[in-house]
Order: sequence, then C-alpha cells, then structure tokens
Amino acid sequence: MNIDNEYILSFRIGSLKLGISLNLIDRVIRAVQISNLPGAPPIVKGIINIRGNALPIVNFRKRLKLRQKEAIPSDNIIIVNSSTLTFGFLADEITGLKNIEHKTFYKSEDILPLNNEIVKGVMVIDDEMVLIHDIDKFLSLEEEEKITQALNKTKKLNS
Repeated sequence: MNIDNEYILSFRIGSLKLGISLNLIDRVIRAVQISNLPGAPPIVKGIINIRGNALPIVNFRKRLKLRQKEAIPSDNIIIVNSSTLTFGFLADEITGLKNIEHKTFYKSEDILPLNNEIVKGVMVIDDEMVLIHDIDKFLSLEEEEKITQALNKTKKLNS
C-alpha cells in the first residue's frame, strides 16, 4: 500500500475514532430507516433503498463488540465498496478527511497486541489514535455469500 498520497475518512462509532481509505468510500448519507433483510447473517442490520437498489447495512458496532444503540437522524451511513460487495454501516459522527502521512501511520501488528485482521493500521490524528480498517476483511466469505443470497431473494420477491 502506498500511503504517501492516501486520504482517509475519519469517523466515530461510540468512543472509538476510526478511519477508512477514501478510495473505498462511495458516499456518505444521513441515516434513514433500515428494513429487515431475511436470511442475512447476524452481522447485517438490514437494508436500505438507494436509487431503487437494496443496499445491505452491516453492524460495525457488533463486529467491534461495542454497546448497541438505535440509529438517530444525526447518524451517518458510510457506503463502501469492498472488492466483492458494496455495503453501508452507521457512524455516529464524521470527524474529517485526513491525509495519511508516513510518519503518523503504523501497521497494526506494530501497535496492537492482538491479531486484528480488520485493522490495517493506526494513525495519530490530533493526539488521538485512529484505527484504519480494512474493508476487504470486514466481512467473512461466508457472510458475504449469505448477504448476496439474501439480496437475490429480496430482488426476486420484489420483481
């Protein structure tokens, strides 16, 4: 990964400050009502309708083992493109767009005591540690397959 000219979107979920590479983000929207997605794995909160397409919303809080909370209108949905699936997740607050500077980016294995595959690295921004997440590793292959199957069933029912 060339980090010299990469930007991240930083955001908060609970008390954690997190970040994702800007080139993986499709868009950020205000929170909307999330509908149930039958047959989806437990990590999926539901689906939303984006321009006539069903978009799965995953539960980032559940993946990080954080206390659950209901979405509120001031929350944001960050829509990301992994290498195999487009999905969204709720964020409590968008905190900014930051340029990754080599001197402030550390690989996760150099900082974190546990092997956390979904964390690509850590940055220090404004004296706060920001965990940079690897979206391609956020969902397991099995979870992605179940989401795809559930979305396909929903499309058939709505046809």
